[in-house]
Amino acid sequence: MAESMSGRPLGRLRHLLAALAVPVQLLASAAAHGGEAIPYCTDPDWPPYESITADGKHQGIAADLLSLVSQRSGVELRVLPTRDWEDSMAAARDGRCRFLSFLNRTPTREEWLAFTEPLFVDPNVLVTREGHDYVADLAGVSGETMVLPKGTSIEERVRRDFPNLRIVLVDTEAEAFAMVSRGKADMTLRSLTVAVYTIKDGRLVQPEGCGPSAGL
Repeated sequence: MAESMSGRPLGRLRHLLAALAVPVQLLASAAAHGGEAIPYCTDPDWPPYESITADGKHQGIAADLLSLVSQRSGVELRVLPTRDWEDSMAAARDGRCRFLSFLNRTPTREEWLAFTEPLFVDPNVLVTREGHDYVADLAGVSGETMVLPKGTSIEERVRRDFPNLRIVLVDTEAEAFAMVSRGKADMTLRSLTVAVYTIKDGRLVQPEGCGPSAGL
């Protein structure tokens, strides 16, 4: 389960990524009814965790894990391509897809989703603009701008536990990192894997500060 955040330092906030929706029962049911492919949704723009290619294929860490699930269960899984993360969430709500491949657990999401145990655990890091002081605890930061992709679990937690920060929302991970790199936002809070991938991929100049999300 995800650790809750508060104003005091918690050390590391675990970024818990879990496949959603009764996998064992669902797969057993599908096998018993002719093995019909089970539709699922993804975040189409969240590399290296997952993304959807131009020809509609699921790729990334989540795709590799689901491939193992399919192989070991003998049940076919079928990705349902969506426009963006918000579209994926809507598809899960209206039943177009039966589960989501990777998802952070939050109280709001638990109101309408069922989660498995975490399949992948990744710490979050703060990435700050050039010239920014090191942030030891977000509770001590006030009036600064944090940029985040729309609809993330981090947004929900930061708004709840750190109202001292001003949140700016963008459509993609790349846009969030770009705003920090260009000095248009003070910081972003993303997973270590995504931050490292973005830097190595050349989409983000090495930031001034990139460290564990102490205080989160």
